[in-house]
Amino acid sequence: GRTTIADLDPVLNPPGRYPKHYHHLDDDSRYPVRFRLEGCSVWNDGWPQQKWNITHHDSRNGLIRNNFCGAIRGAGIWGEDGGSYGHTIDGNLAILCWIAVDRDPGRTGPGIGGIAFGNKVVNNLVCNSYRGYEFWSPRYANGEFSGNRASRVFNGFTPWETSADYIVKDLGVYSCNGAVHLGYPSKDLIFDGLVA
Repeated sequence: GRTTIADLDPVLNPPGRYPKHYHHLDDDSRYPVRFRLEGCSVWNDGWPQQKWNITHHDSRNGLIRNNFCGAIRGAGIWGEDGGSYGHTIDGNLAILCWIAVDRDPGRTGPGIGGIAFGNKVVNNLVCNSYRGYEFWSPRYANGEFSGNRASRVFNGFTPWETSADYIVKDLGVYSCNGAVHLGYPSKDLIFDGLVA
């Protein structure tokens, strides 16, 4: 990918040039899984300037499973606008995802982030990163977040602007230097089985 953490520019730093970018793949009843990324390594040779490794942008029903990504100054797996839903993000490892700009979505260093709550995010591991998991967008509340782990992170789980009941199940956050749960305007968030 060639999009960097610098401000976007149509010539010098065009948006959307990420190593894996699933862009506007809407529902299609002929395909129960709209896109599939399994067993891949997306490691950033441009460390530390590239922005995101694996990106899904306003897409539906994708499968991102058993991948390895990292060495990024942005996010390992990122939902570009929080409008994607129906994805299964399962068993991935994201490491060395570091902050570029604080409080600027997409550049705050989550291993897995920008994810709307209407996705199934299970059994992932984020290590040696600024944030473990960063969720936002209250538009889709019927998802699943369970069995995920974060180790050697500054913040474990960061939700932004939640407004619907959502259960964070069996989250483990280890060797956290900051907040296990850093909640921006959010409510009705339930932790079940948090280990820190």
